Amino acid sequence: MLSAVIGLVTAAPALAQSGEDNEPPRVLAAHLDNDINPVTQDYIDGQLDRAEDNGYDAFVLVLDTPGGLSSSMRGIVKCFLSAKVPVVVYVAPPGSSADSAGAVITMASDLAAMAPQTNIGSSTPISLGGEDISKDLRRKVINDAAAYIGELAREHERNVQAAREMVTKASNFGARQAKAMGIVEVIAPTLPALLDEIDGMKTIPKGYVLHTADADVTEAEMSFWQRARDLLVDPNLIAIMLSIGLLGIVVELWNPGLILPGTVGAISLILGLYGLQVLPVSIAGLLLLLLSAAFFIAAALLVPGSEIGLREVGINRNRIGLLAILSRMGIEMGAAHEEGRAMTVHEIREPGPEPVATLQVRSDDLAGASVTAEDVPAAIDELPLVALLGCFADGETVVAGAEELRAKESDRISGVVEGLAALGADIEARPDGFIVQGTGGLRGGTIDARGDHRLAMVGAVAGLASEEGVEVDGFEAVSVSYPRFEADLRSLIA
Repeated sequence: MLSAVIGLVTAAPALAQSGEDNEPPRVLAAHLDNDINPVTQDYIDGQLDRAEDNGYDAFVLVLDTPGGLSSSMRGIVKCFLSAKVPVVVYVAPPGSSADSAGAVITMASDLAAMAPQTNIGSSTPISLGGEDISKDLRRKVINDAAAYIGELAREHERNVQAAREMVTKASNFGARQAKAMGIVEVIAPTLPALLDEIDGMKTIPKGYVLHTADADVTEAEMSFWQRARDLLVDPNLIAIMLSIGLLGIVVELWNPGLILPGTVGAISLILGLYGLQVLPVSIAGLLLLLLSAAFFIAAALLVPGSEIGLREVGINRNRIGLLAILSRMGIEMGAAHEEGRAMTVHEIREPGPEPVATLQVRSDDLAGASVTAEDVPAAIDELPLVALLGCFADGETVVAGAEELRAKESDRISGVVEGLAALGADIEARPDGFIVQGTGGLRGGTIDARGDHRLAMVGAVAGLASEEGVEVDGFEAVSVSYPRFEADLRSLIA
């Protein structure tokens, strides 16, 4: 019986292989009819990984581009050169072009093809704004670009001189001329016709034999997030975002306390800078969420037995007033190697304009503390959280010199006092702050956010630590600064 079972198991792969031999080849086709930028690079790299991981017989990039960023172009080229699946670049449909960076990407493919009435070339580098480069720098940049595209052509046994002239002379070639000169290998009117024609060809230098006749073609599209990011790098939208950002910040500076112009301005400016690639996406995301890390720190401190890690937390010295207040409330802080601390700091880095760190936070007992006018500027937005923490502390917590809170989206002093009192807190309002008598916790109930995103977030965190839970009226206000706040908060307790 045992030998019979082993025989069945070993025979199964042979039967499966026989079935696979009868299946048509599979080709993944990605379409790029846009400029070359970090978003389209991410799209192409991701689809090529998909082709490798899912065993496609070939990857085809259907290309129509005016060019784009050199850094993104080189990233795509490196991805093509290291690919473990045949890469075909097809300049199509008729009327399309592979200009500038697109021509270089085409030279990096295992097989280059064009549809009739398309063209390729004009790869002379220019500055980001479209202007010519100064004479001395121009010579260096052009020599580098010419050598780069020339070596790609040489390794794939294409016309090196013609490839270099696309850079040095901005030469541009129609499809039939490009094939006659050895710049591309095939001209085909449609993708199915191309796949039938290249079937059986052997690529250079990798030596892949193409199996593409009658292929089952899977069309790949950009994800919603990629399309949204791609929109943000549109030069026209970048100009609008930067203008709105600067205007909003100026209005906020001239009218302190309005908040909305400053919030909209900061978000617009960050998105505009991301579009310009002044900020990488991770730093842009960090700045958008910079002021919200405090709420997760508070959640970890208040919920017994909890411990969380927060990555990429901004630690600009002008924005870490809450940490100084927490230290006074008995929260011990230290470096990663120091044991027994409620909060430890790891991996301090400066990847952009703001220093960042990874914070490890665990629940701990709190003591009452005093916050003075000197503390307020660096912790103004976190003072409602201090009131919440004071409810769970041992002793009295006093906040003074914070009359600015009355001029936020709402009167935050009365909002936080009335809101926390409704949850069972012993809290009293003062003209410039509040006094909280710590009772070790909150009963729970309903809190009115008053259209203020900070009060809504305070209510959500209070709900995690209260006895009966908290219902927040007007919770949708959090979307002003942090649309994913609820989802991220829930992920901590999932």
